Amino acid sequence: MRDWAEIPLPKHRKTRWDFDHTVPITRGGKTESGNVRAICYSCNYKKNNNQ
Repeated sequence: MRDWAEIPLPKHRKTRWDFDHTVPITRGGKTESGNVRAICYSCNYKKNNNQ
């Protein structure tokens, strides 16, 4: 498991946290509290619509 300090932070990012839609918008998900969760930026960046 990686330590947070080891995760590279892109220059345009101010935080390592991002938010993720549990049900993607492309599959009908909404941006509302029941469908979003906090996630590490680099983990979210690597995801795609199949996960």
